[in-house]
Amino acid sequence: MRPSYFGHHEFAKHAPGLETLGDAEAIRAKILSGYEAAEQTDDPDERARQMTLVLVGAGPTGVELAGSIAEMAAVALRSNFRRIDPAKTSILRIEGGKRILPSYAESLSKPKKAARRLEKLGVTVMAAARVEHVAEHGVIVGGNRIESATVLWTAGVAPSPILTKLGVKTDQAGRVCVGPFPDVPD
Repeated sequence: MRPSYFGHHEFAKHAPGLETLGDAEAIRAKILSGYEAAEQTDDPDERARQMTLVLVGAGPTGVELAGSIAEMAAVALRSNFRRIDPAKTSILRIEGGKRILPSYAESLSKPKKAARRLEKLGVTVMAAARVEHVAEHGVIVGGNRIESATVLWTAGVAPSPILTKLGVKTDQAGRVCVGPFPDVPD
């Protein structure tokens, strides 16, 4: 599997996806390095940038990751630093759709309950917001720049490239369109 950047492959350089154990290890290292950099700097703006995490996409992976990071910051890392308080980490969930957990039927996902739960953990949920640009120093959303040292991409996965060679109808995400009995028509 590989992340889907929805035609913006340049985002991958600064917004890694979470698809493999190696990705998870790299993300953990990036987050912890951010806390270490925040601990060492005397610049309050740089400290805030290092302690701002942006997660793009609010599907199951993104929601779980945001909650895990929030709990890690508030509990596991609480006494690991002298000059910063990891509990004051700013975690932003940015979702292009109208609600979090868009892959589930609204009746099943209880999106308002999930959003409230994330907000209670300290995660800011931004729905109906599209990331326009990703760079080393953060993202641009709705024309506004959000300074962040850590941008993570959890907005979905791309289907295998072999599907394009099948010569069958695909949807806008590149998935094969199937019939009611998961068969490929014709």
